[in-house]
Amino acid sequence: MILTEREQKIKEFIKKAKLGKTEVAWLANDASGRRYARLTCPHKTYILMDSPKNEKPEEFYKIDIFLADRGFPVPKIIKADVDNGLMIMEDFGPKKMANALTTPEKTETLYKKALQILLDMNEIKERPDFIPEYTLPYWRFETNLLTEWYYPALMGKRLPEKALKEFQKIWANLIKKILKMPSALNLLDYHVENIMVRPKGLGLLDFQDARWGNIFYDAVSLIEDERHILPDFLQQELWDFYFNGFSKKEQKKYRLMSELVAVQRHTKVIGIFARLAIRDKKEKYLKWIPDSWKLLEKHLDNPKLKAYKKWLDKYIPQELRHQPLKPKHFPYMTTAFILAAGRGTRMRELTDNCPKPLVEVGGKTLLERTLDKLGWISTKVVNTCYLGGMIHEALKGQKILFSDEKEAMETGGGVQKALPLILPTGGDGFFALNADTFFLDKKNAPLLKQLLKRMERAWNPTQMDILLALVPKSHAYGDVPKGDYFIKKGKPVRRHPSKKKAPYCFMGVQILHPDIFKGIKLHKYSLVELYDKAEKEGRLGHIIFDGKWFHVGTPEAVQSVTKYLKKHKL
Repeated sequence: MILTEREQKIKEFIKKAKLGKTEVAWLANDASGRRYARLTCPHKTYILMDSPKNEKPEEFYKIDIFLADRGFPVPKIIKADVDNGLMIMEDFGPKKMANALTTPEKTETLYKKALQILLDMNEIKERPDFIPEYTLPYWRFETNLLTEWYYPALMGKRLPEKALKEFQKIWANLIKKILKMPSALNLLDYHVENIMVRPKGLGLLDFQDARWGNIFYDAVSLIEDERHILPDFLQQELWDFYFNGFSKKEQKKYRLMSELVAVQRHTKVIGIFARLAIRDKKEKYLKWIPDSWKLLEKHLDNPKLKAYKKWLDKYIPQELRHQPLKPKHFPYMTTAFILAAGRGTRMRELTDNCPKPLVEVGGKTLLERTLDKLGWISTKVVNTCYLGGMIHEALKGQKILFSDEKEAMETGGGVQKALPLILPTGGDGFFALNADTFFLDKKNAPLLKQLLKRMERAWNPTQMDILLALVPKSHAYGDVPKGDYFIKKGKPVRRHPSKKKAPYCFMGVQILHPDIFKGIKLHKYSLVELYDKAEKEGRLGHIIFDGKWFHVGTPEAVQSVTKYLKKHKL
């Protein structure tokens, strides 16, 4: 059996741990991109974690050590290769708290034990340097998931601008109140699916996203979990138990205020469940959305939530909230980066006094042919270097963000330099397009919008870091390259320099996850380096384009493509 590079790396990692003869049994996946396996050894079992970089293995490692040193029940790490996202840990066994709630008495006892862990954790009074704060922008980002994912999936269209501004104003005021409450260490995914039951007590898992935030957040996650709804009387009893850890003065002050945190979390979770279903293709989360709404609604009598209740009743009426969500398609990826900094030396005299993106083909510049078809993209970022002032002038008056380079950074460095402009709206992934290509369907109709929508549907950041659009060489016009990729076992494999040609060309259109740039010092380099890395790790995705691809990189290509466009009156 031929192993992938990742499988070989895992095999070698287990061997170096010197556990003896080891059987590997992979466990069911969770909502993340991590994988877990149970390692059965001669006298003991362990858990193997296989985590991509964007799932924060380094953070998990640091927080695990921090909590273990303070006596909290986290798994002991036996061996770690943080750079490669591999860890072997103590096995807490197969019994989740969710599966141990067999009687009312056991349920109450286990929940109180879990709450006591939080009360003990509240005694950590200073934020560790490696734990990020739950800042105002982050609270806003989370709350906005409802408007960015749930509402469009429900209605099949974006929330009107007026309604969005109302929503953001309401939550700006509520978040300010939340930020005035006490802070504590938040594990964030603190619920019965992530707490294990062991003979010697409970065990904690899944805390790599920990933040220093509101002291009530994890209690809300536990008591008001939409996947395991508790009877109202038990919820009240558990809140009483939790608040008994506070003074009487604090209890009176914070009981009503904690409801703001509950409503924020449910609002966020509804958006996350919609995102998991649409972007990550995990539709099982849709069934819990009506229950999330019910948990949220029971707090809406709080006077401080009056404006939010009014907003919800106006834009997402209760009768819609309680129905199972059947997502309608909407364009959710709204950030595009256009690579326009290079001189295009193969264009020779055509770019002596003109940047390549402004070279005309069939009466339109190459850059126009790209930007004209990106009307639904709200954030467009263009990088410039060679004769960049001409590009600024050509795009004057358009809603464009510019990333100007003193020295051309090549494709990888160019995208990385522009990340501060991309991240506010492209944190889950963004389009990156070369400015010297365009696309037509078989009937010669422009096809960029359809191509990008197809790529958006195929994008799955739990399984890929990069998604490339590939086209058969037979569909290429203009400056036809040798070909870049083979497709082997359904995966793209880049042509080795020793091979003269490959059947598929990279089209200069891709989706990138911003996390691929983490840990890279800004310098001049090609995106191909990141393609190769993703390919080796099994995280390079692709689609095959069946239309016509026009690549304009030489004067001869300008002539031939212009001739084609004139012939077909395009």
